[in-house]
Amino acid sequence: MNSEERRLEIEKVAAECRRGLSPLLSAWIEMPETPRLGILCVGANGHDDILRNPEHGGVADLIHSSTTLLSTSLPSAWAISKPRGTIEKTDYKRKFDVEVHYSRSLRDDSGNSIFSRLEYLPSIVILLTHGSQGVNPYLEDVGRTGWVTAREAASELSSLPGMNLLVVLPCCFAATVSEPFVESDRIGSVFAPLDEEIGDRNVADMLRTLGSELRKLDLFTISRGVSHAEA
Repeated sequence: MNSEERRLEIEKVAAECRRGLSPLLSAWIEMPETPRLGILCVGANGHDDILRNPEHGGVADLIHSSTTLLSTSLPSAWAISKPRGTIEKTDYKRKFDVEVHYSRSLRDDSGNSIFSRLEYLPSIVILLTHGSQGVNPYLEDVGRTGWVTAREAASELSSLPGMNLLVVLPCCFAATVSEPFVESDRIGSVFAPLDEEIGDRNVADMLRTLGSELRKLDLFTISRGVSHAEA
């Protein structure tokens, strides 16, 4: 692909991902209790790292748009869809606390996959890793300090309690690596554009494009549709 074809493909997949999120968010809004909300970013040390590390272009933007979606847009839509007077204010705030966790590596200090150590299924998972082709594609840390097969990662995430909205795979051969995630009925929408080797600039373009699409989600309209369906 040339740069223009690559840009158009990224934009197309990001828009498809946004459209895939709409029915998932509608289902969440209909639930009497929201699932535990959280964002997991693998491949970064923390918030300062994504702000200052030139290799993490676009990450802060995506995490900001993801946090806004979960902590502001989703609770507003959830409240609109519920009968007035049924939501306690203290409950309302507690329900939409969003935990953001970072992990530099796919493996912890004991060598275990970090996915096997999680307590619940994160709402949004961002994987800033390398990806591979082959019969059994794998994810690998940028520093080559740890790796896990894509099928193992998808399986371990799928075994966790909770609900997932989105898995983000801005890596080389993403379309191939994403297959086990797409196949899982516990994983929500999967953003995995391109199936070729990519560079840091491509990753930043992917993340910023997806962030822009998340900001286009109209949860007010989604919530009104839910409340009208219940009327």
